[in-house]
Amino acid sequence: MKDKYLLFLGDLFYPSGGWMDLVGVFDSFSEARDVIESISPFNRWFHVVFNGKIIAKGQGTLDDDYKDQWEVE
Repeated sequence: MKDKYLLFLGDLFYPSGGWMDLVGVFDSFSEARDVIESISPFNRWFHVVFNGKIIAKGQGTLDDDYKDQWEVE
């Protein structure tokens, strides 16, 4: 089975916790990134996990978007 990219995303104030924050499983990092950038960044956080490791993370606030908050390993 091909490795997948797991996207966890949630509100800064109301995380569901663990697997409850999983919003999608993708074949490529660019697919996960497209979903992140299509969702309002207002008070949200995200993690992209690949092979059990967070490879990208960030959060958005009222005055900025995810693009300025990305941390990619």
